[in-house]
Amino acid sequence: MASRLRWWVLSVFMLLSVFASAQDVVAWRGELRPADARAGEHAQLVLTAKVQETYYIYSLKQPEGGLPTSFEVSGGPLGVVGDPIEPKPAMKPDLVGVVRGTHAGEVAFAIPVRIVESTTGKQKVT
Repeated sequence: MASRLRWWVLSVFMLLSVFASAQDVVAWRGELRPADARAGEHAQLVLTAKVQETYYIYSLKQPEGGLPTSFEVSGGPLGVVGDPIEPKPAMKPDLVGVVRGTHAGEVAFAIPVRIVESTTGKQKVT
């Protein structure tokens, strides 16, 4: 029982630490590739994270109990047509010894999308 409580407290602390510092240590930018994709065409929404030195973000897939990086595309001119793509993550143990996938430095994730047929004019993705 004590080890479960210790695990739970450690997990909550790690989760709070991630949320408290995430905005300060990761800068995101996004772009559509190709930039001139038109209504009805397929493209990739490329989201690039620049992670400050000594920090990292988790990969898209984690062992049970992990907190993976995730994305949500909703509304607007883009419809998701596939799973996000990421480069091969570095594998390293966390504080409790579970091996997790991580990314450090600059890393780009690609989300396969289709431009909604009814889209007209120049669009801005935010």
